[in-house]
Amino acid sequence: MEPTSLAVVSAPVVTEGIKFFYGQAGELLKKRRERSEKKDESQAVLPAPPADVFEGEVEQTPADFEVVEKFKDELPALWSALGPYAQGIGVVEASNTALLETTDSLRKIIEAVHGQRMTLKGEPRPESRPVVLGQVEIDDVAGEVTAVLARTVRSGQVSGTVKAKTVRQGGKVVGVQADDIG
Repeated sequence: MEPTSLAVVSAPVVTEGIKFFYGQAGELLKKRRERSEKKDESQAVLPAPPADVFEGEVEQTPADFEVVEKFKDELPALWSALGPYAQGIGVVEASNTALLETTDSLRKIIEAVHGQRMTLKGEPRPESRPVVLGQVEIDDVAGEVTAVLARTVRSGQVSGTVKAKTVRQGGKVVGVQADDIG
């Protein structure tokens, strides 16, 4: 496993990040259960993050429950593992690589669910911002294939990739097609 970029972040910032990711994971698990029981179909919206914890801007976006379903087994395990640290019982130390890897794994799921990067202060990775990624892999294109078709993306990063083995005559492959991204 490659080392996580969280190892260079101060313990207080990692602790606040854990609390944020833990809280959001708990909310997603609760909403998932309520949705499966048909008790609540409302969205889980990412709360405003604590001040001075993230680089860049973390936007309050709704959760994508199709993505939550993909991680239905990992999410409870990661949430449970971080509980002692989120509750102030466990002590965050940079030498605890298992804790940092668990935190990074939960963060990556939360990022996927909310469609944005979440970088902690002092972390050597691109800053927090919404990310729209479209990827299509297809054998044969006879019509039109577009990875990202967007109308008005006001901030963040947009990337579209299409891999096609064969594009037939009259076929069209587009990575990103957009009206007014910036």
